[in-house]
Amino acid sequence: MEQERLQSSSGTEAQRIGIVGAGAAGLAAARIFSQDPKNEITVFERSNDVGGIWNFSPDVSIKYNVPQNSPANAITVGFDTPASTGGYPTPVYGELRTNLPKDVMEFADAKFPEDVPEFPTHQQVNEYLHRYADTFGLLRFVHLNTEVEALVARFEEQVQAKQLHCFDAMLVCIGRCTHPLIPDTVLVVGFASSGSDCSRMLSYTAKRVYVSMSEPPAASQGLDEPVLDSPAGKFGAKCNPDNMPEARPHIREIDVESNAVVFEDGTSIEIPDVIIYATGYLSLFPFIRSADDLALQPSDVEYSPELTNGIVVHDLYKYTIYSPNPTLAILGLPWRVVPFPMYQYQSLLMARVCAGLALPGQQQMKQEWDSVVSAKPGKKRFDMGLGQVEFQNDILDFVGGSELLSRVRESWVERRKQAPGAT
Repeated sequence: MEQERLQSSSGTEAQRIGIVGAGAAGLAAARIFSQDPKNEITVFERSNDVGGIWNFSPDVSIKYNVPQNSPANAITVGFDTPASTGGYPTPVYGELRTNLPKDVMEFADAKFPEDVPEFPTHQQVNEYLHRYADTFGLLRFVHLNTEVEALVARFEEQVQAKQLHCFDAMLVCIGRCTHPLIPDTVLVVGFASSGSDCSRMLSYTAKRVYVSMSEPPAASQGLDEPVLDSPAGKFGAKCNPDNMPEARPHIREIDVESNAVVFEDGTSIEIPDVIIYATGYLSLFPFIRSADDLALQPSDVEYSPELTNGIVVHDLYKYTIYSPNPTLAILGLPWRVVPFPMYQYQSLLMARVCAGLALPGQQQMKQEWDSVVSAKPGKKRFDMGLGQVEFQNDILDFVGGSELLSRVRESWVERRKQAPGAT
């Protein structure tokens, strides 16, 4: 059977490990790789602190292209510029809490403090990540205020760069919440975690709130009741009974001339004072380039359709390793998952491969991915849900076990089923 092993430039097992991003995924990767003293780890973080999306900067003001629904129009205005605090925009907002219980969300090797509530605030998650980095000595690997401008598979000696680093393997740990997906027409659009959470909070402050969604909530999950898909429901934060958000179908168009938002059922409302985008994100990695693109400005680089079409990333063996070039791993793309444990299992897979574990041949990895594509078209192929349990156990079987990570316990599965959005 055809197999592939990663080899460093010196012909030994891969040791020089580069990690892009020092959020939860990047810290998980650094922790896993640091267990092998042969690994030389470098983590690049463009912000002034670790924490990733949980490193909240409230003073950030951003303007996006509208629409921003493909790689061609995904250039952001202000997104790539740090705030005065040195932070960058994140999807976190002031009143955000997790929609996962802390005992389900936490890393395998670090618990949340007992005095943290069952559903932590974003500040408490950020403190947890800082404590994790301190406990395991991960900060020594992290280069803050350092942005990766280009990542290429091979380089030529004449390449000009401010700083040039060479690695045997790279892990991209920037998650999937960096380039907002903004359709042509939106309102508070979407009734998943963020949309429902925001609509409930707004019902106590705004004069009128409308929510555009795929289908109205079931009677048992109405806007006036706790909703299992919403963290607000778990907190008992019902909507204002005197100002209930009004559910509407998808938007057909926004007619500026007549000052109307027209919905698919033909009804309309006046264009509201504020439109909130709760429509997800594009899958883009503008710093991953070919060697021919290195002389170009980021805004002039054409995104490689071989890696991503903006909606989905292609050819990720076990949702992690880019099979056309298995020295590259991309963490954090599966959704409807418990992210922190997911990052640890993905990191474990890449760490074992870098240590010499053989991968299947290119053809077999391609066939396995094609079977995923056939079963789950479009962005649904990364919709994992409770399939995360099978995925994590499969990783353990593939790598031959782990002292740090164990097979998913039945008690964890039951707790996960109680969390919002678990199916």
